[in-house]
Amino acid sequence: MPRYAAFLRAINVGRRRVTMDHLARHLAEAGARDVRTVLSSGNAVFTDRRGERTLQDALARHLASALGFDVPVLLRTAPQVTDVLDGVPFGKADVARAHALLVGFGSTPMDRATASRLAALSGETDAVRAVGRDVFWLRRTREPASDLVNGVFDRTAGQPLTFRTLDTIRKVHALLAGP
Repeated sequence: MPRYAAFLRAINVGRRRVTMDHLARHLAEAGARDVRTVLSSGNAVFTDRRGERTLQDALARHLASALGFDVPVLLRTAPQVTDVLDGVPFGKADVARAHALLVGFGSTPMDRATASRLAALSGETDAVRAVGRDVFWLRRTREPASDLVNGVFDRTAGQPLTFRTLDTIRKVHALLAGP
């Protein structure tokens, strides 16, 4: 049975508060098995027989009904999370010097024009690259460029993205690889 990582957007942001116990329960009610949550930012690992698109839509519908607000669900399999970790488009020295490296998970691959528009968001304090469905955001300073916020990324990518730090993705990956 496939094992998935779910990166849920806007969980525990603003008034959208959900304990991880409740989130795990809601995912199990939607059919996910062996659910484990990671941190308090809407990350979960579980098994499910359904294919990615069917599962993604089913989880989003169930969570919206159970929580009372829309929750975009971005899924990745263990090999896909490995590809994200192995495919960082910045040099190791650049990542080590940076304040943070975040990955924005999207639902559909970005075409060349979209990838170019995203890369154009780069500046002195930030570097942005799209790889497949994902957007890598290297923040060289604590504060990002003033115009780089989720809405800018969403509009430029043409889809909602949910960002996670590289450390969070590593924690999710460790659970995917475990028993």
